[in-house]
Amino acid sequence: MLLFIRDLVKNSTVDYNTAIKLAIDKKSASPYYLIISGTEKGQGTVITRTNNKVENVWLLSQSKHWYIVQTNNDHWLPPNNSWSSYRRQEAMKHLNALGQENLNYQSLLKIMNTYPTDNNRTVYSVVLNANTPSFYKTYNPIIIQ
Repeated sequence: MLLFIRDLVKNSTVDYNTAIKLAIDKKSASPYYLIISGTEKGQGTVITRTNNKVENVWLLSQSKHWYIVQTNNDHWLPPNNSWSSYRRQEAMKHLNALGQENLNYQSLLKIMNTYPTDNNRTVYSVVLNANTPSFYKTYNPIIIQ
């Protein structure tokens, strides 16, 4: 899957809608959440796959907010007492406090690196921008700690 994503990002002829179609059609050996953004306002999608099929496609335009937050639980299920629901609610709280006008690489990475969004189970975080694909920020707590 990682090679597929790398090739998708490197291909400058693939637009937002094509990327979504290719991602939906891509088979996988394991379940995943794939978040795709475009270069235009309102272009954001989370694709939820099981091993055999696409479980859900969530568009930013379907969100009640100016953002979508995906943790390790399905967004269409009501918040519960799970760790992932808690992480999602905390990330949403931080994004609401930040406001869309203050969002940038540093502020988003700071939210992603704030407990409980970042925790001892976090393996890797990355912030990318479709307008400037050559510039990205990563954070790997295993290497930093």
